[in-house]
Amino acid sequence: MIYCNFRHSGSIWPDKEKADMREERLKYLLYKFLSHSLTNEESQELDNFIRIHPTLSQLREDKDELNKVLSRMASIDTGTNLELVLSRIHSQPVSRKRVIPMRMKPLVAAAVVSTILAGAYFLLSNHQPDKQAKIANAAIPELVPPGRNRAILKLASGKEINMDTVSDGKMVMEGIPNIIKKDSGTLTYAGLTPSLQQNTGEADLNNILSTPKAGQFVVVLADGTKVSLNNASSLTYPTAFTGKTREVEVTGEAYFEVAPNAHQPFLVHRKDLTVEVLGTGFNISDYSDEKGARITLETGKIRVSYKGQSRILDSVRPVAAVGEESLQYQNGDPEKYLSWKKGIFYFSYDNLADVMRQIGRWYNIITHISGDPDPHTYTATIPRSNDLAATLEILSNNNDNAKKYFHYSLIGNELFITR
Repeated sequence: MIYCNFRHSGSIWPDKEKADMREERLKYLLYKFLSHSLTNEESQELDNFIRIHPTLSQLREDKDELNKVLSRMASIDTGTNLELVLSRIHSQPVSRKRVIPMRMKPLVAAAVVSTILAGAYFLLSNHQPDKQAKIANAAIPELVPPGRNRAILKLASGKEINMDTVSDGKMVMEGIPNIIKKDSGTLTYAGLTPSLQQNTGEADLNNILSTPKAGQFVVVLADGTKVSLNNASSLTYPTAFTGKTREVEVTGEAYFEVAPNAHQPFLVHRKDLTVEVLGTGFNISDYSDEKGARITLETGKIRVSYKGQSRILDSVRPVAAVGEESLQYQNGDPEKYLSWKKGIFYFSYDNLADVMRQIGRWYNIITHISGDPDPHTYTATIPRSNDLAATLEILSNNNDNAKKYFHYSLIGNELFITR
């Protein structure tokens, strides 16, 4: 791990030779800030940076506003352009529609706007600085909100229930008292015993919880296992586990926090893929528009089986990728594949098509990419709470108003990207 001091000497980054190292370090600190996982030492390191910058230091006593500014800073260029963006805080015109009246209204509102205009934190490989991108008047999308908690529950009887129509703390359906919606985005099955299943007609039958594009939801199964579903995903599961194993089936992407039970192994199925666990936390992603499945372990140990092949995932080898006929360990930062659960897009040297598949699912849009082949790869951390316009400005802006990495326009729910 790389540590460095942020010291002010006329410029935020006085030593150009160390800029890349500091750029990576600040990106790391801001990512940890967004995911609420800063250690005491890292928190002090970030606080030192805030203290030495005159603009940010003015916000130190107003924690809520400081948090908002730092969240947006996590998506801007943390190298040579950070000073430029912060310097614009006092000079950018502010749109009234984006302003929330508050004690530090001009400063904070301008920070929000300048972040959207200045663009994201980027590390671009194979970038040619002298290559001029075509200048175009990209149509700024109308406000497209990010995804939210929403899902459809299909009972064993075939009845479908929209979770938006169920109030928090209420039974999902009359006569089934132990299936309750909690906390706006959580469905619980705690205490649904086999005898109660017999009385409600739900014995030994499966329920299906499905999230649409721009949706996410959490379900706590009868054994206490917690499953977080990402957008465009589904989970098929029994209302109580009565056999020798606990078995569920998933599509799309889901994160599992499995309740330990050595006498009743937990199995997750997806076509020919099976993940076996005894008690652990892991993520499985297998969207139909992606090249293959990926399983990422966060805690514990799991066995992944696929077409006669088997791999053990642990803290040393936490990621496996599934191809058409292969099951292989995969290198890479596990945080990249777990970040969605923490409310963050984490792109790391991804091409534009891969980036836009994630964007399309979360904002429920169809994306079309045209133009010359894109030589760039994108590395950025962006809050998933951003609306579509803010996210696209971050991804497209190369911090030079005369050049963009791509241009875009939105017609209905179709996003057209031109390089």
